[in-house]
Amino acid sequence: MRINFDKLKEKSPRTARTIARDLDLYKPSGEIEIELNDARLGFFTRGELTAFSAAQEAQRVPDIAAPKPAPPPAPVEKKKPEEDDSELRERAVDEAEGLLRVEHYVKLGLIDTPENGKLLLDFVNSTARGRWSASVVDKAIQSLGNKLTWKPKVVETPPAPPAPATPQPAPVEVLPNGEPRLPLGTAPTHKHSVAQLRDLDQRTRRF
Repeated sequence: MRINFDKLKEKSPRTARTIARDLDLYKPSGEIEIELNDARLGFFTRGELTAFSAAQEAQRVPDIAAPKPAPPPAPVEKKKPEEDDSELRERAVDEAEGLLRVEHYVKLGLIDTPENGKLLLDFVNSTARGRWSASVVDKAIQSLGNKLTWKPKVVETPPAPPAPATPQPAPVEVLPNGEPRLPLGTAPTHKHSVAQLRDLDQRTRRF
């Protein structure tokens, strides 16, 4: 994207300062080339660049008519330096809080895209005269709603319950001759040995 940096500084000084700082530009001026997808640029800065570039292209249409002389500038009422400094400090604080609020929503899932940045920028320009603040960003998020692009929410699947423990069989007692001892209450049959029946009879008499 090719822009006139001098005009950008005139139209949006904050955006110009942000771009010069993020891209390490030393006293940029005139026509410069800026990569819109540069990862160093924040998404709302990209939105501002997109809007400025569109306005710049619209102004490049050649004007055939003779230029009219510019009217004399209206007198500007000068304010006291302390009043100017106070207003600038207040605006800087509001803008810093607004940027932090945008970063908060990015952490919540707002995707960093030029389209999202332009939507937020247009809302701030139309409702707050271009003045960023935390409350203005909150209103923008609520008003724009589904027009903004968000990351899909990931639903975590709960872990499966542990499998029930397999009951362990009761240990089998063994007679001195190596045969298994019959449990109490076993009905004698011809399949049982003499030693098993004798042991069963002795234990039954005890009870």
